[in-house]
Amino acid sequence: PGMLLEILRVRKLRILYLTVFCLFLVFAGMMNFLPFRLSELNQHASEMGTGLLYTGYLCGLLTALGSGHVVGFFGGDLRTIRFGLVTFLLVLVGFGFCGEVGLYSLMFVFCAAMFLVHATCSALLNRIGGEYKGVVNGLYVAFYYAGGMVGSFFPGVVYRQWGWSAFVLVLALVLLLSLALLIRLPNGTEESFKPLGG
Repeated sequence: PGMLLEILRVRKLRILYLTVFCLFLVFAGMMNFLPFRLSELNQHASEMGTGLLYTGYLCGLLTALGSGHVVGFFGGDLRTIRFGLVTFLLVLVGFGFCGEVGLYSLMFVFCAAMFLVHATCSALLNRIGGEYKGVVNGLYVAFYYAGGMVGSFFPGVVYRQWGWSAFVLVLALVLLLSLALLIRLPNGTEESFKPLGG
């Protein structure tokens, strides 16, 4: 417990943990309830058609594998994470207005942005974990799946009570919170992330 508290006292780490919590909350929420939206748009949508929604994962996999090159292009982890979150947010808003074809198309960008942020955050935490790397990564996984757990049911309550537009709005507000936290970390702050315990 003492080690956990020491890690959570580091403001930069707290922000990264909250970022990934918000990220996976939104991702899980959209992935769980997007098939219901597809059914609203096309009452004759087949199981195969629903399954094709998730082919966007392939794009996400490629993005995760190439995340190091993307970080190099943007000149830093935080710039890359912000870019990924902004892209994620724009696509999320697009889901609020698009039709059936748009859902399929936007899924590729949605997954790419999500896995870019996920891979970049994970790599950054690995770099600064120091002798506490195992605990740092353990907390990352805990926040990641906690976000997924909340995202698996809370957005559904909103969707059921107030509809798709309110559902998208709530998820967008969660992402805006994440971006607001990240903006408080200036560009180049990665250089001041000293390995813990070193």
